[in-house]
Amino acid sequence: MVEPGPVNTDFELKLMEEVSRSEFPGTDPATVRYFKDVYLPASHEIFTTLGQSPAAVAEAIVNVIGARRPAFRTQTNRLYTPLVALKYADPSGDLSVRTYYRLLFNYGTLFHLSMGALRCLTCGCFRRRVTPL
Repeated sequence: MVEPGPVNTDFELKLMEEVSRSEFPGTDPATVRYFKDVYLPASHEIFTTLGQSPAAVAEAIVNVIGARRPAFRTQTNRLYTPLVALKYADPSGDLSVRTYYRLLFNYGTLFHLSMGALRCLTCGCFRRRVTPL
């Protein structure tokens, strides 16, 4: 089983744009506001920070197929591991949903700082350069 996590595709981008422009008749204004002002921007930030390219996922699948004895489960994105761990810790899904809710609504600043730190750490700007002597 290959578990990629968020994958950045044109489909995902178009879906996010379409949903952000949608009206949602019959939905109370507070829910629409939270959805558009909190959930959608956070989802975009997660995809921007943790998302992989389709090529990276395809490469991981090729590696699994070519492996002599592949693992039963293969995650293609190490950055997504903590979120997957929450799902494994509680198969009902309550833990991951509660944690995500708390990050967004109780600790929004921490959530955004964490995403920013991950973006910075994974861009390569802090990697040491090896120079010949």
